[in-house]
Amino acid sequence: MQVKYETEQEEKEIELLERDNRISKLEIEKEKSKAENLKILLVLLFVLIGFSIVALILIYNRYKFKQKVNKILESKNSELEYSLKKLAESEKNLRELIATKDKFFSIIAHDLRSPLGSLTLVTEVIDQNFNELDVQKTSYLIGSINKAANNLLELVENLLFWASTQTGKISFNPEKINLSQIIKQNISLLKLTADKKNITP
Repeated sequence: MQVKYETEQEEKEIELLERDNRISKLEIEKEKSKAENLKILLVLLFVLIGFSIVALILIYNRYKFKQKVNKILESKNSELEYSLKKLAESEKNLRELIATKDKFFSIIAHDLRSPLGSLTLVTEVIDQNFNELDVQKTSYLIGSINKAANNLLELVENLLFWASTQTGKISFNPEKINLSQIIKQNISLLKLTADKKNITP
């Protein structure tokens, strides 16, 4: 009985030891599994951090590129606005120049009509009364033709001078003029026409 009891006790102890051994193995396996899981988690964490860093770098580069593109676009927009402003100013200046030119040609056409009219009138008087004209009257009419021709030449020279000023080849040099003499020249220019119409000053 004693031997049997001791044998049973030994078997129980062996069984307990085996159970403890299995539990220890299970715990070791569990620790190993935890360690492996921890390694996997660490690897995943490092991979996730790596992806996050790459994503952040890509986002940052895209942001910098977008900023650069925006700066270039702003610069181009500024240049375009400046060009459009200059173009509008040029168009305005061109319209003013065309208006000035049209007005000037209108004035010139009107001013050319007087000396040409005087020339026509004097030559008409000479043509119609050639045989009846004495030397004094002929001399007067030739003088009138000369004055009209000189006035016509002066107007043409003024026109050429104005054309030169428009191209910027002539600098502005104001000078004094004898206004009385110019008025007398114009009166003498129109005197023949006035005499024909019986207009006296």
